[in-house]
Amino acid sequence: MEHAQSTQSTLTVLTLLAKYDQAHPEQDAGTRAMRHLVFDQFVAVCGEISLEDFSLSRAEEYRSALLGGWRPRTAEELSRMNCRLSGRARTGLMKGFAPVTAASYLKMIRAPFRWWTIHRRTNVDFWGQLPPIPRVRRPVKVYSDDRLAKLLAEARRVQDGGLTEARVLVMVTAGLRRAECQQLIESDIDWDRGTITVQPHEETETTWRWTPKDRDWRTVPLVDQAKAVLLARRHVLPAEQPYLLISAERYAYLMYLRSQGQMTDRQRKLPDENHRPFRRLRMRAGTAGLSQKHLRSTAATNWLRDGIDLRSVQALMGHSEIATTEKYLTPDVGAVEKARTLGAARLLRLAGGTPPA
Repeated sequence: MEHAQSTQSTLTVLTLLAKYDQAHPEQDAGTRAMRHLVFDQFVAVCGEISLEDFSLSRAEEYRSALLGGWRPRTAEELSRMNCRLSGRARTGLMKGFAPVTAASYLKMIRAPFRWWTIHRRTNVDFWGQLPPIPRVRRPVKVYSDDRLAKLLAEARRVQDGGLTEARVLVMVTAGLRRAECQQLIESDIDWDRGTITVQPHEETETTWRWTPKDRDWRTVPLVDQAKAVLLARRHVLPAEQPYLLISAERYAYLMYLRSQGQMTDRQRKLPDENHRPFRRLRMRAGTAGLSQKHLRSTAATNWLRDGIDLRSVQALMGHSEIATTEKYLTPDVGAVEKARTLGAARLLRLAGGTPPA
């Protein structure tokens, strides 16, 4: 027992992070890098303290630094900030982060601590005792029918073998994330049933290893229009290429990088960044202010407006929390106008008047 207590007292927050990484090799590279950044911020603010010295006041100190901006007060704190933090992390910490970002960072740092308390069979969760960060809920951005029609019209004009059109169609009707769209291979599709299965891919001669976000498996619809474009793409791609929504040139380049051991984790996760081409597309379509991720939010919003129940939309979108799906429950223009008209008519009845015809 004394040895166990001694081991716990010498365990610092950074050695805890190393133990957590070792116990969770399934973490993707992006999540791991972000979690290390968050722990570096914590050390810059609070020092590399032992878990025995960690307390609610330390968690509150880091939370306050995230929200209010933080300035080193001593030479030791200044040294920790300059040595441990990248320029971007240092600037953000000194200016303070937006509520959404701060909440995300607290969630990142909480996971290893929770894992350790469960491992030690204790029930002390100081991070869970912090008050939630208040966030202003903003309306979800979606493509209106008119803007979507313009975007699709411009996508059809792009001379790329239907690649741009297929990406837009799949994301806006199947609700796929950008990475899920680009990872689509022919074996994911049931052409007869009209469905797409979002599922992990193994490392083979023609595919690279990939796991969906949250290791989620789900089935989503393949509408007839998207199916027609995807079938046409099968005839313009090399027979050995299984990826339907990556150009032949990009696929050949990625396979070359893989053969040389130079394919990065980022490229495995998101094979084609595609920021600039899509930006040019939306500028030509007059849909500035809306990005690729808003195609996915449009799919969820349209499903809910078309009467699909909330739990089913959660499953289609691959959301782990129902609260994430609920944010798409925004009334459309027709619902707002109907509520305005009915409200005015009700007040007229209460006043003894006659509602307008």
